[in-house]
Amino acid sequence: MGFDLYIILNNFIDPETGLAYVWDYSSGSMEKKLFMNLDYVVPEKFRLYLQQRGSHFISYIKPFGETCSQCSAETFLDLYPKWTVVKKEIGNSDEWTKEDHDGFKKCLEWLVSKNVYGVSWSY
Repeated sequence: MGFDLYIILNNFIDPETGLAYVWDYSSGSMEKKLFMNLDYVVPEKFRLYLQQRGSHFISYIKPFGETCSQCSAETFLDLYPKWTVVKKEIGNSDEWTKEDHDGFKKCLEWLVSKNVYGVSWSY
């Protein structure tokens, strides 16, 4: 059985221009920014986490139950399990390591800092 996990972008389309935009809160107030802004380009070191596959992700989505298949990156990070929990559930698999776990968490932290990304998964 395959299990896919994707990073998604939640954005809006401006009805006047037809361009994608996001709401940026980094300045302390809500500001409309075109999505073409380079602030939203995911750094190369995190790109390997944008489309992933593996049954080990079941450990990460357990808190969401079976009826949910998408959430904000912030919610996903808030419910991010400790490595000891994941390791216990996946056993001695070489498919996913503590380094992978920690790297994915750092990726999520960056995504959360932008306030526009989400996580989606399928069974």
